[in-house]
Amino acid sequence: MRTDFKFFSLALCVCALGACSDDDSDSTGTGSSGSSDKQYVVMSGSGENNGAYLQTTDDPTTGTLDPANPDGRIFFSGNNPDFVNYNNEILIGMNYPSQGGSSSDYITMAWKLVDGKLTQHGGGVALDGDVKARGIFKNYLIGMSDQATDYDHYERVKFIELNSFGAAVVDGIIDCDDMSKEPQSQMEGETWGVGDIAEFGDYVLLSYSTKHLVKDGASGAKAKATYSTDLANNLYLGVYEFDPTDADKEYLKYQNMIVRKSEDHVGEEAGQIKGNLRSRTETGIEVLGDEIYLFC
Repeated sequence: MRTDFKFFSLALCVCALGACSDDDSDSTGTGSSGSSDKQYVVMSGSGENNGAYLQTTDDPTTGTLDPANPDGRIFFSGNNPDFVNYNNEILIGMNYPSQGGSSSDYITMAWKLVDGKLTQHGGGVALDGDVKARGIFKNYLIGMSDQATDYDHYERVKFIELNSFGAAVVDGIIDCDDMSKEPQSQMEGETWGVGDIAEFGDYVLLSYSTKHLVKDGASGAKAKATYSTDLANNLYLGVYEFDPTDADKEYLKYQNMIVRKSEDHVGEEAGQIKGNLRSRTETGIEVLGDEIYLFC
């Protein structure tokens, strides 16, 4: 069992484009024909916020791509498409409806490289609502979103098995109400959402975003969680095991929690990123080998 956690705090954000490769390719990126099967996928928008065009090139540093040319492009429809690269083998275009939209109209798709061409992988799946944080664990894409009603506050867990890409499981629930149990008990009376998801060995890491949960003083009913927090200078990281067959439908089983407070690490970065949406806080995780990089 791996128990070594090393953290490196960074104050920047990095984006990268990956390459999708054919399953028949060897480590050099060449198939049986001897020609290069490695391609880079370039995404571009129409400016109308209605989707993205996907085009491939074997060299992203030279030449010209014309998104207006219908030859060789794929259009992925959606209000805010979100792309995930799985092991340089599968490109996933996540798609979820805006508030009030129908999930059947917003289908998540996947593509693989077949004979040098971007080809649909599996059937399209509906994610049944939004996803606030997503990450890859083994051969699964896991997504989570914060949900609050007048009486309940919970994290909704969804996942897709990527090799088949045949359906999405969308009924996972982690209860966030019990303030006597971890992780809630270490958050000084606040509740939590999830800012990012990452794989570390046999574990799933969740970066918690803390937030106030306001109650109605007269009825005691829970109002929706606010996006303000008094704990933004603290870092909270959860360690979970993933069980896609869990009978209780949590799917992510809590194991441990790591807390790092800025006041205990003077002059070092800690805490959560203050976002630009309703003062939302979040923390990014990137795992490289045995090292965990936290964007805080």
